[in-house]
Amino acid sequence: MDRFTTVYTTSMHVDSSLIKGAIAGLVVLITCVYMKRRQIHWPKWFGSLGVGIVGGGVLFVVFMVLVVGWFLEGNRLVSLYEGGEYAVAEGVVHVLHAQKFHGHDGPDIVTVGDERFEIDAFRGWPGYRRTISHGGPLREGVYARVYHHEGTILRVDVRRDTGENYGENEDSHLLKDVTSK
Repeated sequence: MDRFTTVYTTSMHVDSSLIKGAIAGLVVLITCVYMKRRQIHWPKWFGSLGVGIVGGGVLFVVFMVLVVGWFLEGNRLVSLYEGGEYAVAEGVVHVLHAQKFHGHDGPDIVTVGDERFEIDAFRGWPGYRRTISHGGPLREGVYARVYHHEGTILRVDVRRDTGENYGENEDSHLLKDVTSK
């Protein structure tokens, strides 16, 4: 009986940078409206106060649309996973290309069994995106089981006997033991 550890499971967790962008837009919008109502001097090098109001509003709306889109796509992926609508690739991981820490060189390209996956840490949409340079477990020689749907990784299990310790990461709350059948 093989022992696996789940190191990633898809969730509806929204990327914090999207929420920060929406908050920034809201702050700009509120600040500009407040300054206009109080007739506070607006620095000329910022442009007109109206530009700040419109810009803040646009930032807020755009980032809120992205947050809602992220949530809906995350919900869809969770539904696919819970409904068993996925394929499973299992085998030794072979790394064909590793993404640099700061990007600018394409995504990680790995194979697990006969399946090829592209993993991009800078991809702005739900699904697995922890690259090797960001501490991802899909490294050369690791025996893994990958649950996926149309190229999006929904779950990653690694065999415990590979001796790897991946430590704490943003997905550590998702770790649990599973036993293969």
